[in-house]
Amino acid sequence: MPAATSQLAYSARNRDYKGVKRALQHGADVNVYEDGDNPLHWAAFWGDREIAQLLLEAGADPNLENKFGRDALEDAYREKQREVTELLELWRKKDTAELVHRGRDLMESAVRKQQPAVLKEFIDKEKHNFLMKTHVETAEVALAKILKEQERAVDKMSYAMSTHDIDGLEAAIQMAVEIISMVGPPRHPGLVEAERRLEELGLETQALQKKLKLISEADFKDAQIEVLEKHLQTVKASPLSKRLDLQPVTEKIASMQAERERLELKVKGAINTAKRAEDPTDPEVLEALENTIIEIEPMKPLKMACTTARNFLTEMKAAAETPAKGKKKK
Repeated sequence: MPAATSQLAYSARNRDYKGVKRALQHGADVNVYEDGDNPLHWAAFWGDREIAQLLLEAGADPNLENKFGRDALEDAYREKQREVTELLELWRKKDTAELVHRGRDLMESAVRKQQPAVLKEFIDKEKHNFLMKTHVETAEVALAKILKEQERAVDKMSYAMSTHDIDGLEAAIQMAVEIISMVGPPRHPGLVEAERRLEELGLETQALQKKLKLISEADFKDAQIEVLEKHLQTVKASPLSKRLDLQPVTEKIASMQAERERLELKVKGAINTAKRAEDPTDPEVLEALENTIIEIEPMKPLKMACTTARNFLTEMKAAAETPAKGKKKK
């Protein structure tokens, strides 16, 4: 007797479902006789409904008799094995085997293709069908596994989204798309949401990078330092800032602020020099102040300081052109 067939006979006699299944997968003769009984007789005798259906679906002949001249149904009756008795009676009806095979093939295809919707529909449709009980149980186990795998994938993507972790989200999405049931069709809603959020985060990052570029390319002469500072604060406030190098622009703004302070002190110094002069209206004193103003006037960061200096200069020029009060003509 071939090894697989011998294994089948032994497993059926010893109520070993997995052993029966392995033997059939290796091409065992499902109707083999050993000591006058075949595997289906043993399943009927023991009341092993799952093994009996496995054998029937594999082509076991329920009409074969054992050494005592009884078929499997008679043995099931004698041993009061109700489930196997019902199974064998139903199997005798026309088209039963074909209907069971068709349902089983549908279920197995859905498992292979990781189609949870098809499995759910199959379970709902066949859960009260005695002949499909074994396959419904298989479908339920497979569906639970699929849903658990989906749940893990969605949890990883959700966590990455909540922490604005683009790298983590990309990795989680990559893992998800490798799960057949996640890519569908239809595509899993959790995956769709994660892909949409990844795109949004990418656009947000680009917007932050534009702000940083604006700062890095700013020229002191035309810079609006307060606006640049607001841009930098906006970037720093974003959870995505951890992906960006902020040190260069931070240092640049600090450098601009230092340069503005230096020039403002220079202007204040020029004004104070004029105020302390013996004659603030002296043309040479006013010319020195005006030269300082001309130097800073083109620079936007010095606009306020320039306005203050220009107003003072205008006052001094006006004073120089006005005769001193109380001065009498000779």
